[in-house]
Amino acid sequence: MAEERRGKTQRDPNVKGREPAVAVIVLNYNGWRYTVECLESLGHLEYGNCWVVVVDNGSTDDSVERIRAWARGEIAVESRYVKEPGWRKPIDIVEYEGEPLDEEPAQARAARLVLIRLHENRGFAGGNNVAIRYALRRGADWTWLLNNDTAVAPDSLSEMLSLGESDSKIAVVGCKILYYGRPELIQAAGGGRFYFLLGVSRNYGWRQRAESWSEPFEPHYVSGASMLVRSCAWRNVGKLDETFFFYGEEVDWQLRARRRGWRSIYCPWAVVYHHEKATAGQFVAWAEYECTRSSILLCRRYAPWWLSGATLGSSLRAFRRIWRGEFRKAAAIMMGVAGGLWSRERVGRPSRSRDLTGSEPRAMAAGSGSRKSTC
Repeated sequence: MAEERRGKTQRDPNVKGREPAVAVIVLNYNGWRYTVECLESLGHLEYGNCWVVVVDNGSTDDSVERIRAWARGEIAVESRYVKEPGWRKPIDIVEYEGEPLDEEPAQARAARLVLIRLHENRGFAGGNNVAIRYALRRGADWTWLLNNDTAVAPDSLSEMLSLGESDSKIAVVGCKILYYGRPELIQAAGGGRFYFLLGVSRNYGWRQRAESWSEPFEPHYVSGASMLVRSCAWRNVGKLDETFFFYGEEVDWQLRARRRGWRSIYCPWAVVYHHEKATAGQFVAWAEYECTRSSILLCRRYAPWWLSGATLGSSLRAFRRIWRGEFRKAAAIMMGVAGGLWSRERVGRPSRSRDLTGSEPRAMAAGSGSRKSTC
Protein backbone atom coordinates (compact mmCIF):
# COMPACT_ATOMS: atom_id res chain seq x y z
CA MET A 1 0.00 0.00 0.00
CA ALA A 2 1.21 3.51 -0.80
CA GLU A 3 0.28 4.75 2.68
CA GLU A 4 2.38 1.99 4.26
CA ARG A 5 5.38 3.02 2.16
CA ARG A 6 5.13 6.70 3.01
CA GLY A 7 3.94 6.54 6.58
CA LYS A 8 1.30 8.77 8.04
CA THR A 9 0.35 11.79 5.95
CA GLN A 10 0.01 15.20 7.57
CA ARG A 11 -2.18 17.88 6.06
CA ASP A 12 -1.04 21.41 5.40
CA PRO A 13 -2.45 23.41 8.35
CA ASN A 14 -3.52 26.13 5.89
CA VAL A 15 -5.94 23.69 4.22
CA LYS A 16 -8.42 22.76 6.93
CA GLY A 17 -11.05 20.08 6.78
CA ARG A 18 -11.05 19.51 3.02
CA GLU A 19 -9.06 18.03 0.19
CA PRO A 20 -6.62 20.54 -1.31
CA ALA A 21 -7.82 22.07 -4.58
CA VAL A 22 -5.46 21.46 -7.50
CA ALA A 23 -5.26 23.26 -10.83
CA VAL A 24 -3.58 21.17 -13.53
CA ILE A 25 -1.92 23.48 -16.05
CA VAL A 26 -1.17 22.28 -19.57
CA LEU A 27 0.47 24.46 -22.24
CA ASN A 28 -0.27 23.83 -25.91
CA TYR A 29 1.64 25.18 -28.89
CA ASN A 30 0.78 23.52 -32.22
CA GLY A 31 0.56 20.18 -30.42
CA TRP A 32 -3.13 19.32 -30.09
CA ARG A 33 -2.59 15.57 -30.71
CA TYR A 34 -0.41 15.34 -27.63
CA THR A 35 -2.65 17.69 -25.67
CA VAL A 36 -5.88 15.74 -26.13
CA GLU A 37 -4.13 12.51 -25.09
CA CYS A 38 -2.82 14.26 -21.98
CA LEU A 39 -6.30 15.62 -21.22
CA GLU A 40 -7.90 12.22 -21.70
CA SER A 41 -5.44 10.67 -19.25
CA LEU A 42 -6.22 13.42 -16.72
CA GLY A 43 -9.84 12.36 -16.90
CA HIS A 44 -8.81 9.07 -15.26
CA LEU A 45 -7.22 10.70 -12.21
CA GLU A 46 -8.34 9.16 -8.94
CA TYR A 47 -8.08 12.52 -7.19
CA GLY A 48 -11.32 14.43 -7.50
CA ASN A 49 -10.79 18.00 -6.25
CA CYS A 50 -8.98 19.31 -9.32
CA TRP A 51 -9.61 21.12 -12.58
CA VAL A 52 -7.62 21.60 -15.77
CA VAL A 53 -6.41 24.84 -17.33
CA VAL A 54 -5.21 24.60 -20.94
CA VAL A 55 -3.25 27.59 -22.21
CA ASP A 56 -2.94 27.79 -25.98
CA ASN A 57 0.32 29.67 -26.41
CA GLY A 58 -0.51 31.40 -29.68
CA SER A 59 -0.73 28.27 -31.84
CA THR A 60 -0.55 28.83 -35.58
CA ASP A 61 -2.35 25.60 -36.47
CA ASP A 62 -5.93 24.54 -35.70
CA SER A 63 -5.11 23.38 -32.16
CA VAL A 64 -7.89 25.37 -30.48
CA GLU A 65 -10.61 23.98 -32.73
CA ARG A 66 -9.22 20.46 -32.37
CA ILE A 67 -9.31 20.70 -28.59
CA ARG A 68 -12.89 21.94 -28.79
CA ALA A 69 -13.77 19.03 -31.09
CA TRP A 70 -12.24 16.58 -28.61
CA ALA A 71 -14.33 18.13 -25.84
CA ARG A 72 -17.45 17.65 -27.97
CA GLY A 73 -16.56 13.97 -28.36
CA GLU A 74 -15.72 14.24 -32.06
CA ILE A 75 -12.07 13.11 -31.79
CA ALA A 76 -11.12 9.71 -30.45
CA VAL A 77 -7.77 9.54 -28.67
CA GLU A 78 -5.34 6.79 -29.61
CA SER A 79 -2.98 6.03 -26.75
CA ARG A 80 -1.05 3.11 -25.35
CA TYR A 81 -1.87 4.35 -21.81
CA VAL A 82 -5.48 5.53 -22.18
CA LYS A 83 -7.70 2.68 -23.31
CA GLU A 84 -11.07 4.38 -22.85
CA PRO A 85 -12.38 7.94 -22.52
CA GLY A 86 -11.66 9.57 -19.18
CA TRP A 87 -14.27 12.33 -19.48
CA ARG A 88 -18.00 12.24 -20.06
CA LYS A 89 -18.52 14.21 -23.26
CA PRO A 90 -19.49 16.75 -24.32
CA ILE A 91 -17.41 18.72 -21.85
CA ASP A 92 -18.40 22.28 -21.03
CA ILE A 93 -15.32 24.43 -21.65
CA VAL A 94 -15.01 27.91 -20.21
CA GLU A 95 -12.90 29.94 -22.65
CA TYR A 96 -11.00 33.18 -22.28
CA GLU A 97 -9.56 35.31 -25.05
CA GLY A 98 -6.29 36.49 -23.52
CA GLU A 99 -5.55 36.50 -19.82
CA PRO A 100 -8.69 36.21 -17.66
CA LEU A 101 -9.79 39.30 -15.77
CA ASP A 102 -10.09 39.39 -11.99
CA GLU A 103 -13.86 39.13 -12.20
CA GLU A 104 -15.39 36.04 -13.78
CA PRO A 105 -18.88 34.53 -14.11
CA ALA A 106 -20.07 32.26 -11.31
CA GLN A 107 -20.28 29.25 -13.65
CA ALA A 108 -16.60 29.70 -14.54
CA ARG A 109 -15.57 29.16 -10.94
CA ALA A 110 -16.92 25.61 -11.07
CA ALA A 111 -15.56 24.67 -14.52
CA ARG A 112 -13.57 21.43 -14.76
CA LEU A 113 -11.91 22.50 -18.03
CA VAL A 114 -10.74 26.03 -18.85
CA LEU A 115 -9.16 27.12 -22.13
CA ILE A 116 -7.14 30.34 -22.25
CA ARG A 117 -6.25 31.51 -25.76
CA LEU A 118 -3.19 33.75 -25.96
CA HIS A 119 -2.43 35.75 -29.10
CA GLU A 120 1.32 35.12 -29.01
CA ASN A 121 3.74 32.46 -27.82
CA ARG A 122 4.87 33.61 -24.37
CA GLY A 123 7.12 30.63 -23.79
CA PHE A 124 7.01 28.15 -20.92
CA ALA A 125 7.31 30.79 -18.20
CA GLY A 126 4.95 33.36 -19.71
CA GLY A 127 2.22 30.87 -20.60
CA ASN A 128 2.33 29.15 -17.23
CA ASN A 129 2.34 32.45 -15.35
CA VAL A 130 -1.00 33.38 -16.96
CA ALA A 131 -2.54 30.11 -15.76
CA ILE A 132 -0.92 30.31 -12.32
CA ARG A 133 -2.38 33.77 -11.70
CA TYR A 134 -5.80 32.47 -12.75
CA ALA A 135 -5.49 29.37 -10.55
CA LEU A 136 -4.49 31.39 -7.48
CA ARG A 137 -7.43 33.77 -7.92
CA ARG A 138 -9.75 30.78 -8.19
CA GLY A 139 -8.45 29.34 -4.92
CA ALA A 140 -6.11 26.52 -5.93
CA ASP A 141 -4.00 25.18 -3.06
CA TRP A 142 -1.59 23.49 -5.48
CA THR A 143 -0.84 23.86 -9.19
CA TRP A 144 0.45 20.98 -11.28
CA LEU A 145 2.53 22.20 -14.22
CA LEU A 146 2.38 19.38 -16.75
CA ASN A 147 3.81 19.08 -20.24
CA ASN A 148 1.19 18.50 -22.91
CA ASP A 149 3.19 15.56 -24.37
CA THR A 150 2.58 13.39 -21.32
CA ALA A 151 0.13 10.75 -20.16
CA VAL A 152 -0.40 10.38 -16.41
CA ALA A 153 -1.04 7.35 -14.24
CA PRO A 154 -4.43 7.52 -12.47
CA ASP A 155 -2.89 7.68 -8.98
CA SER A 156 -0.09 10.12 -9.87
CA LEU A 157 -1.68 13.25 -8.44
CA SER A 158 -2.90 11.48 -5.30
CA GLU A 159 0.58 10.16 -4.59
CA MET A 160 2.31 13.51 -5.13
CA LEU A 161 -0.23 15.36 -3.01
CA SER A 162 0.05 12.86 -0.18
CA LEU A 163 3.81 13.37 -0.02
CA GLY A 164 3.58 17.13 -0.50
CA GLU A 165 1.02 17.54 2.28
CA SER A 166 3.26 15.65 4.71
CA ASP A 167 5.48 18.71 5.26
CA SER A 168 4.38 22.34 5.00
CA LYS A 169 7.89 23.35 3.87
CA ILE A 170 7.62 21.29 0.69
CA ALA A 171 7.03 23.69 -2.21
CA VAL A 172 7.55 21.35 -5.18
CA VAL A 173 6.84 17.66 -5.74
CA GLY A 174 8.21 15.75 -8.72
CA CYS A 175 7.40 12.29 -9.98
CA LYS A 176 9.01 9.38 -11.80
CA ILE A 177 9.04 10.33 -15.49
CA LEU A 178 9.25 7.35 -17.83
CA TYR A 179 9.85 7.33 -21.57
CA TYR A 180 6.53 7.18 -23.34
CA GLY A 181 7.81 4.71 -25.95
CA ARG A 182 9.98 2.72 -23.53
CA PRO A 183 8.22 2.72 -20.17
CA GLU A 184 10.73 0.27 -18.75
CA LEU A 185 13.28 3.12 -18.67
CA ILE A 186 13.41 6.29 -16.57
CA GLN A 187 13.68 9.62 -18.34
CA ALA A 188 14.02 11.52 -15.06
CA ALA A 189 13.65 10.54 -11.42
CA GLY A 190 11.86 13.73 -10.45
CA GLY A 191 14.31 16.06 -12.12
CA GLY A 192 18.03 16.57 -12.22
CA ARG A 193 21.10 18.54 -11.20
CA PHE A 194 22.45 21.62 -12.91
CA TYR A 195 26.25 21.72 -13.06
CA PHE A 196 27.32 25.36 -13.09
CA LEU A 197 30.95 24.51 -13.90
CA LEU A 198 29.95 23.17 -17.33
CA GLY A 199 26.60 24.89 -17.77
CA VAL A 200 24.77 21.59 -18.30
CA SER A 201 22.07 19.63 -16.50
CA ARG A 202 21.73 15.88 -16.07
CA ASN A 203 18.59 13.94 -15.15
CA TYR A 204 18.59 11.66 -12.15
CA GLY A 205 18.05 8.03 -13.13
CA TRP A 206 18.41 8.69 -16.87
CA ARG A 207 17.82 5.47 -18.86
CA GLN A 208 17.90 3.31 -15.74
CA ARG A 209 15.33 0.63 -15.05
CA ALA A 210 11.86 1.89 -14.11
CA GLU A 211 11.82 -0.02 -10.83
CA SER A 212 14.95 1.79 -9.59
CA TRP A 213 15.02 5.15 -7.80
CA SER A 214 12.26 3.92 -5.51
CA GLU A 215 12.84 6.19 -2.50
CA PRO A 216 11.99 9.88 -2.01
CA PHE A 217 14.85 12.39 -1.93
CA GLU A 218 15.42 16.12 -2.38
CA PRO A 219 16.57 16.80 -5.96
CA HIS A 220 18.54 19.84 -7.07
CA TYR A 221 15.48 20.71 -9.11
CA VAL A 222 12.21 19.07 -10.15
CA SER A 223 11.61 18.88 -13.90
CA GLY A 224 9.11 21.34 -15.35
CA ALA A 225 7.63 18.45 -17.35
CA SER A 226 5.76 17.48 -14.18
CA MET A 227 5.99 19.90 -11.29
CA LEU A 228 3.40 20.11 -8.48
CA VAL A 229 3.78 23.45 -6.68
CA ARG A 230 2.22 24.70 -3.47
CA SER A 231 0.27 27.90 -4.13
CA CYS A 232 1.55 29.82 -1.12
CA ALA A 233 5.08 29.17 -2.40
CA TRP A 234 4.18 31.02 -5.61
CA ARG A 235 3.01 33.94 -3.51
CA ASN A 236 6.11 33.86 -1.36
CA VAL A 237 8.77 33.36 -4.05
CA GLY A 238 7.11 35.04 -7.05
CA LYS A 239 6.37 33.88 -10.55
CA LEU A 240 8.49 32.04 -13.11
CA ASP A 241 11.04 34.44 -14.56
CA GLU A 242 10.11 35.24 -18.15
CA THR A 243 13.74 36.11 -18.90
CA PHE A 244 13.88 32.37 -19.56
CA PHE A 245 11.72 31.48 -22.55
CA PHE A 246 11.83 27.71 -22.80
CA TYR A 247 14.58 26.18 -20.62
CA GLY A 248 15.86 26.80 -17.11
CA GLU A 249 12.76 28.44 -15.62
CA GLU A 250 12.09 25.65 -13.13
CA VAL A 251 15.75 25.54 -12.08
CA ASP A 252 15.81 29.28 -11.46
CA TRP A 253 12.52 29.27 -9.54
CA GLN A 254 13.52 26.38 -7.27
CA LEU A 255 16.89 27.93 -6.49
CA ARG A 256 15.03 31.10 -5.50
CA ALA A 257 12.59 29.04 -3.42
CA ARG A 258 15.42 27.20 -1.65
CA ARG A 259 16.91 30.53 -0.60
CA ARG A 260 13.60 31.27 1.13
CA GLY A 261 13.57 27.97 3.01
CA TRP A 262 11.37 25.88 0.72
CA ARG A 263 12.07 22.26 -0.23
CA SER A 264 11.62 20.18 -3.37
CA ILE A 265 10.90 16.46 -3.13
CA TYR A 266 10.77 13.46 -5.47
CA CYS A 267 7.78 11.10 -5.21
CA PRO A 268 8.77 7.70 -6.65
CA TRP A 269 5.22 6.31 -6.49
CA ALA A 270 3.78 8.85 -8.96
CA VAL A 271 4.37 8.04 -12.64
CA VAL A 272 4.09 10.15 -15.79
CA TYR A 273 4.89 8.94 -19.32
CA HIS A 274 6.67 11.57 -21.40
CA HIS A 275 7.44 11.81 -25.11
CA GLU A 276 11.03 12.93 -25.65
CA LYS A 277 11.42 16.46 -27.07
CA ALA A 278 8.00 16.42 -28.71
CA THR A 279 7.84 20.23 -28.80
CA ALA A 280 11.49 21.22 -28.93
CA GLY A 281 12.21 18.54 -31.50
CA GLN A 282 10.18 20.48 -34.05
CA PHE A 283 12.64 23.40 -33.79
CA VAL A 284 16.03 21.80 -33.12
CA ALA A 285 18.29 24.80 -33.79
CA TRP A 286 15.95 27.07 -31.82
CA ALA A 287 16.02 24.59 -28.91
CA GLU A 288 19.84 24.62 -28.95
CA TYR A 289 19.78 28.41 -28.75
CA GLU A 290 17.30 28.59 -25.87
CA CYS A 291 18.99 25.80 -23.90
CA THR A 292 22.42 27.43 -24.22
CA ARG A 293 21.16 30.93 -23.46
CA SER A 294 19.32 29.75 -20.34
CA SER A 295 22.37 27.82 -19.10
CA ILE A 296 24.58 30.90 -19.41
CA LEU A 297 21.92 33.02 -17.66
CA LEU A 298 21.76 30.57 -14.75
CA CYS A 299 25.53 30.68 -14.38
CA ARG A 300 25.59 34.49 -14.52
CA ARG A 301 22.91 34.67 -11.87
CA TYR A 302 23.95 32.01 -9.36
CA ALA A 303 27.60 31.10 -10.01
CA PRO A 304 29.33 33.84 -12.02
CA TRP A 305 32.72 32.45 -10.94
CA TRP A 306 31.99 29.40 -13.16
CA LEU A 307 30.83 31.44 -16.16
CA SER A 308 34.05 30.95 -18.12
CA GLY A 309 33.75 27.17 -17.72
CA ALA A 310 30.13 27.17 -18.88
CA THR A 311 31.04 29.36 -21.87
CA LEU A 312 33.91 27.03 -22.78
CA GLY A 313 31.66 23.97 -22.45
CA SER A 314 29.06 25.50 -24.76
CA SER A 315 31.76 26.43 -27.28
CA LEU A 316 33.04 22.85 -27.29
CA ARG A 317 29.50 21.62 -27.98
CA ALA A 318 29.34 24.01 -30.94
CA PHE A 319 32.64 22.67 -32.31
CA ARG A 320 31.30 19.10 -32.03
CA ARG A 321 28.28 20.16 -34.07
CA ILE A 322 30.58 21.66 -36.70
CA TRP A 323 32.60 18.42 -36.80
CA ARG A 324 29.37 16.55 -37.52
CA GLY A 325 28.35 19.02 -40.21
CA GLU A 326 25.48 20.43 -38.11
CA PHE A 327 26.27 24.04 -38.85
CA ARG A 328 22.86 25.51 -37.97
CA LYS A 329 22.99 23.90 -34.54
CA ALA A 330 26.52 25.16 -33.98
CA ALA A 331 25.51 28.69 -34.92
CA ALA A 332 22.48 28.48 -32.61
CA ILE A 333 24.68 27.44 -29.68
CA MET A 334 27.09 30.33 -30.18
CA MET A 335 24.18 32.74 -30.54
CA GLY A 336 22.83 31.33 -27.26
CA VAL A 337 26.18 32.00 -25.56
CA ALA A 338 26.09 35.59 -26.81
CA GLY A 339 22.45 36.00 -25.81
CA GLY A 340 23.16 34.77 -22.29
CA LEU A 341 26.31 36.82 -21.80
CA TRP A 342 24.82 40.06 -23.03
CA SER A 343 21.33 39.74 -21.57
CA ARG A 344 20.25 42.91 -19.75
CA GLU A 345 20.28 41.66 -16.20
CA ARG A 346 22.59 42.25 -13.29
CA VAL A 347 25.09 39.44 -12.80
CA GLY A 348 24.36 37.33 -9.74
CA ARG A 349 20.82 38.63 -9.18
CA PRO A 350 17.43 37.59 -10.52
CA SER A 351 15.95 40.03 -13.00
CA ARG A 352 13.37 42.39 -11.51
CA SER A 353 9.93 41.45 -12.72
CA ARG A 354 6.42 41.70 -11.35
CA ASP A 355 5.51 38.84 -9.06
CA LEU A 356 2.18 37.05 -8.85
CA THR A 357 0.66 39.61 -6.52
CA GLY A 358 1.57 42.49 -8.82
CA SER A 359 4.31 43.96 -6.61
CA GLU A 360 8.04 44.14 -7.22
CA PRO A 361 9.92 41.20 -5.64
CA ARG A 362 12.76 42.04 -3.30
CA ALA A 363 16.27 41.23 -4.56
CA MET A 364 17.66 38.20 -2.75
CA ALA A 365 20.67 38.96 -0.59
CA ALA A 366 23.40 36.42 0.02
CA GLY A 367 21.91 35.50 3.36
CA SER A 368 18.33 35.08 2.17
CA GLY A 369 18.48 31.34 2.73
CA SER A 370 17.68 32.00 6.35
CA ARG A 371 14.19 33.21 5.48
CA LYS A 372 11.42 30.92 6.57
CA SER A 373 8.90 29.43 4.17
CA THR A 374 5.77 31.31 5.14
CA CYS A 375 2.59 31.75 3.20
